[in-house]
Amino acid sequence: MTAPYLAIDVPAESAYLKCIRGFLKPVLENRFSDDDARQIILAIDEACANIIKHGQGWLKPRGRIELEFVDGKKMIVVRILNFCKESQIAKIRPRDLADVKPGGLGTHFMREVMDTMDFEPDKEHAGRVALVMTRAVSGKGDNEAQGR
Repeated sequence: MTAPYLAIDVPAESAYLKCIRGFLKPVLENRFSDDDARQIILAIDEACANIIKHGQGWLKPRGRIELEFVDGKKMIVVRILNFCKESQIAKIRPRDLADVKPGGLGTHFMREVMDTMDFEPDKEHAGRVALVMTRAVSGKGDNEAQGR
């Protein structure tokens, strides 16, 4: 049996971040503890907010957030297509935690919450990359995952 696959495609506007959170919440709460599910949702929300603020600001009209979610037996995979231009990858890094000021901690938080955070060529959009994040299933999802 293949892992369940879910996808959502919304305008890259902050008003639609709530749609993404609501889309992911039921499946994540079914597989993870409430606290872990909340943290994963916040990490994904941060990635999507970064698209709106940094990744697609050059697109006129605004682009879209295309998110794919694979609910695997032992791991979830989140792929956010059209995350940014290939040339922007080098600029995506957490700032030094000793540098106390607002902002700039999103990638640090995403790396803390997720097991992996990588970039891969976006097959749908030439010259752009997808953000791929994974997280092993643990907690209340373990018993259910064994039966999948």
